Parts: sequence; C-alpha cells; structure tokens
Amino acid sequence: MGLSLGVGVLAELTRRDPDGTAWLKRQVAIIQRLLAAHGLPPFEEPEAPVVPDAERPRFGSFPYAYLHCLRRFAARCKVDGQPPPPLGPEEHPERDRAIERAASLFDFHLLVHSDSEGFYVPVDFADVIFDRESGLAGGMLGSSVRLLRELAALAPALQITVAEDLAREELRRIEAQVAAATDPFWRERMAWTGLFQAARASTRYQVLLAFR
Repeated sequence: MGLSLGVGVLAELTRRDPDGTAWLKRQVAIIQRLLAAHGLPPFEEPEAPVVPDAERPRFGSFPYAYLHCLRRFAARCKVDGQPPPPLGPEEHPERDRAIERAASLFDFHLLVHSDSEGFYVPVDFADVIFDRESGLAGGMLGSSVRLLRELAALAPALQITVAEDLAREELRRIEAQVAAATDPFWRERMAWTGLFQAARASTRYQVLLAFR
C-alpha cells in the first residue's frame, strides 16, 4: 500500500468513472462550503483537463513510510533548527515526538493532514481546516499554496536547489539518488519531489491536490 498524488482528478474521472466523478463532486461541494464558512475565496475544480502530463509529479506514488520520513525531517528542522540525523534502522519516523510539537498550532500543512486521503486546495489560508461533520475525506483540508511554500523552505535542508520550479537537471539528480537508494535521505527527497511538483501543479492550474 502507498500514497498516490492526484492533480486534475475530476477531469480524469469524468472520462471514465461516473461513480468516482459523482463522489468527487460531492467532496468539492463540501470543500466549497468549508471555504465559505471560513470567509475564504471560492474554488471550482475544472472538469476539463488542464494539467499537462509534463507537469504532473515525477514520483506520483510512493510508500506511506516515505511521507512519514519527510514529515519527521521537516518537524525536526522546525523544532531543532537543523536537519536531523538519518533515520536509524529500528526507528519509526511517524512516532517522532517532534512531529506533534511542530504541528501543535495546526498551521504546518505538510504535517497536519491525513496520511492516505484528502485534499489540498489552491487557496491561501494559514490554519488547516478541520471537518468533523460534513464527510470530507481525511477530515482535514490543507492549502496547496501553503504546502508549496513549506516545501520550498525545506529544500535547502534537503540539499535541493529550487527557484520558482524544479529545474530539469535537479530533477535528474534526485531521480539518480532515488534509483541508487544509497543516500541516507533519498526517501525524503523522493516524497518531497512528488509533493512539490503536485503542489506546484495545483497552484499553477487551480486544481485540487488529492491524496489517494
């Protein structure tokens, strides 16, 4: 089992999955109501394809453990002010207490989100929105605008060079590290790259980033 990242999902489902389309439209309606309830700008998910294949995440899926590794790395950077040592063979990244400390104000969108389902919407808001009654998948709505900023700020600690976007040469370097699987932080870089590219597509083309 692993995490899949979707951008422009409604356009994909509309072509081939009526049941999935109906479900996602209900989710979008919930998101719209949550945004309105918090005084935030409206959002409409496009039903026509808008995300070019070239701008979809290179690592569109990876094991859940890699997401936990990235969250541990980010939490330690915030709490300790510096990158953590590599994860030990007997350590469980999701159990690192720094994650709870770093997420305590509910404004860290990378950390405060379901591991396996839910959405980031391309609207800028500080605190993650919790939903306990409407049936939103994952129960938490994040901002892909904030997620993108968090990932960009984390890049130097992961020794990733990024400007407005991830250069092709830098992406190839990360791909080589992932293929070799020898660098102690290759899992974190794989998850970071997938999420960064997905958040970039979400904000650029105004589509949901979906955890599936």
